[in-house]
Amino acid sequence: MPTIAEQWFEQGRQEGRLEGREEGREEGREATLTLLRRFLAMRFGVELDHFDAVLIRLDLSTLTRLSDVAFEVKTLAEFETRLAKLTADTPPQANSDRPTVDN
Repeated sequence: MPTIAEQWFEQGRQEGRLEGREEGREEGREATLTLLRRFLAMRFGVELDHFDAVLIRLDLSTLTRLSDVAFEVKTLAEFETRLAKLTADTPPQANSDRPTVDN
């Protein structure tokens, strides 16, 4: 049977792993958001922050789907239509008060 110190150590390791995973997911989300913003600005000639009000509330999965959409559509209007549909089907992320990415 593990000692109390060993139990605490193991609990700390597990909590550390979980925190590391969450931080990694958030870093991946931020990187995807930055890349999507830059791609949209280059492809459609909009300002980097043009879609921030919507994009900063989305989770990594939705941002990834939107990245695919950005490659598939032919016009800005088509992207905006698909964005509206996708975000109407997606509830906002739990932490929706995220700051705007400044890249």
